[in-house]
Amino acid sequence: MILFPYRAQIRLHKWPVTTIAISLLCLVIYLAQAQSESRVDAYTEAFCAQADEGRPAAGFTWWRGYKLSCAEAMWHTYYSPDPAAHAEWHVQDMERNGQSEAAQRYRALFVAYLARAPALLTAKLWHDRSNFNPWRMLTSSVAHASWEHVIFNLIFFFAFAAAVELVLGPVLFLAVFVLLALAIGSFDLQISRWVEDPRPSLGLSGVVMGMLALFVYFLPRAKIRFAFWFLLSLGTFAAPGWLVAAWYVGWDLLYQVSYGRSYVNYVAHLAGAAFGLAIGLAVFRSKRHWAKELVEEKLDLTQDEGWLTKLNFIAASSAILPVIFIIGLVVLVLIIKFVNSFGLQLLLMSPVIASIWQIYRMKRPERPDWQRYQQGMAAILDHRFEEALKYLRPLADQNYPRALCAIGRLHAGGTGTCRDEAKAIGYFRRAAERNHAEAQYALGAMYADGRGVEKNPATAAEWYEKAAVHGMPEAAMSLAHLYENGRGEKDKEQAIEWYHRAAFGFKKAGRPDDAESALRSMESLATNNPEVLGLVAGLRETLVLAKK
Repeated sequence: MILFPYRAQIRLHKWPVTTIAISLLCLVIYLAQAQSESRVDAYTEAFCAQADEGRPAAGFTWWRGYKLSCAEAMWHTYYSPDPAAHAEWHVQDMERNGQSEAAQRYRALFVAYLARAPALLTAKLWHDRSNFNPWRMLTSSVAHASWEHVIFNLIFFFAFAAAVELVLGPVLFLAVFVLLALAIGSFDLQISRWVEDPRPSLGLSGVVMGMLALFVYFLPRAKIRFAFWFLLSLGTFAAPGWLVAAWYVGWDLLYQVSYGRSYVNYVAHLAGAAFGLAIGLAVFRSKRHWAKELVEEKLDLTQDEGWLTKLNFIAASSAILPVIFIIGLVVLVLIIKFVNSFGLQLLLMSPVIASIWQIYRMKRPERPDWQRYQQGMAAILDHRFEEALKYLRPLADQNYPRALCAIGRLHAGGTGTCRDEAKAIGYFRRAAERNHAEAQYALGAMYADGRGVEKNPATAAEWYEKAAVHGMPEAAMSLAHLYENGRGEKDKEQAIEWYHRAAFGFKKAGRPDDAESALRSMESLATNNPEVLGLVAGLRETLVLAKK
């Protein structure tokens, strides 16, 4: 099975130029590495073809009984931070195992090989984990070991880094990239003190994990699109960012604990995730509340929420996320142990399981609640209000949020039934407490106007804010109006912020006139604030381009 993420399920309102530039740089650098390795490979084959007095050089019995050809032995020794020291270590090991004659022949061959071997570009880029070299920490992050290595790293990198760049901007994003590379390299340097003969490190993986951690910090509820290929099945699906992070960090942690020596540097992966989260918490707290307005898609309030959406909402809470993360790791370890024990049986049974699931989906009935709600709304549009209540009231008795909100609007407007604003408040409140954005907005308006309840701007602001956070720019606009009428400087700042959010929301919803209205209100409050006026001008320019 092949599974990989290819993009975040968000709208990118501008090109992530730095992310693209880094990706192109990695490709260009590896192209140069591949050409360098081809030259070394050609030289090695020619050298070993006529190394022992004009005859092809024989191979060697290597460490722990491995048998290597001459070319393999030369390549292995040359591909190390200190080839001469590495060759001497093998000579001493061979002598200890009673291969003195082979050891001397190997030494002579490698000295002759090293004298004329072409320079290996990769060796000039990788990070020798036993030495502190900040420049190599940076170059190793954009160098790779194979075409598969670089391509898959860049797929993962773009999936997470493009959104992070959109939140931070290109300059801050580049600074974070450099900081992650240096932090991962420095941590790796300390860990290598406890590793015998640490291998050099290269690749973007550590930085990718750092970008994944930042993505989850900024947008825990945003989803990542995955492509998969299993047997004859091809397709895509989306998973919440927090779940993706838990999955990859959990696997890296398991591999690091299970395998002491590996060609994959899991320490760099785990360090990247840890440093990415630490950078977000320490430096970019003020950026987090802007992130959703910048890149996250507006919630679709026309669809019912399943259990996975509700779980996603709970897990996105900063208070419960660590607990969910720990539980997820435990569950992941148990799943891995189960798969390791019954992997073959699961593989053989997978086509049968997939067929049963498809049959179940074909026979599964449509959601009756959603159908009745749609019938009730259709009756309201046709002014058949009594019939609409027959559909909606049973749903409201089950606390179905959309039905509660619909009945609340009937009572609030006095449409098709006796006007009863107190009842409307009750229905709106029940729906609002279940995170229904339209009901939260309506309840805020009732408190702001004093309809059916005592006028209370503070309570109105609370409900407006909840609705705005759930994707309603109208609520952000109303909240900004409340703060604009406040008397303090802090109220003015809050009004500017919520006008800004409203403008972004209207823009994403394709309502440029409403966005322009929010910008004018924001502009009138910030006549002496160049920074805010710059934001207004930038957003207004994007609105003009969108109209074109």
